[in-house]
Amino acid sequence: MLIHYRKTFATYLFFASSLVGLSQQLEGVRAFSTDGKVALSDAFAHEFVLSQHLTCFIHVRRNLKEKLSECHIPI
Repeated sequence: MLIHYRKTFATYLFFASSLVGLSQQLEGVRAFSTDGKVALSDAFAHEFVLSQHLTCFIHVRRNLKEKLSECHIPI
């Protein structure tokens, strides 16, 4: 768990690098999922270079609904 005051790349990079520091096996992670925040996904991509970034399905669905609503397309 990470408790922080800022949603910055540096904050998330510290968290990701701390995870790898605690368990070297995490370097081989093949995928990670985030809510789509750029700073968070960039930090994890920096630390987990072999991994594919996936966006959480709940957030994808919410983002699609919001965009359809903005375009006045009924759901």
